[in-house]
Amino acid sequence: MGAAVAADDPGESTVIGDTGAHALGVALGAAMAAGTGRAGLAAQAAALIAAAAYGDQVTQLARSPM
Repeated sequence: MGAAVAADDPGESTVIGDTGAHALGVALGAAMAAGTGRAGLAAQAAALIAAAAYGDQVTQLARSPM
């Protein structure tokens, strides 16, 4: 599914949405879990939390009046 819409997505003519985004997330998560040990999973979890926190800061900055 993801490969089928990859050519259209940069032009935003097709949106993956729930049909492909969740399946892609599951596939990537399973691959990361299978390919790393406990330390790798902890590092990936820390990176995900840091990315979410940074994204929240960017959103707050974008919403603040200039």
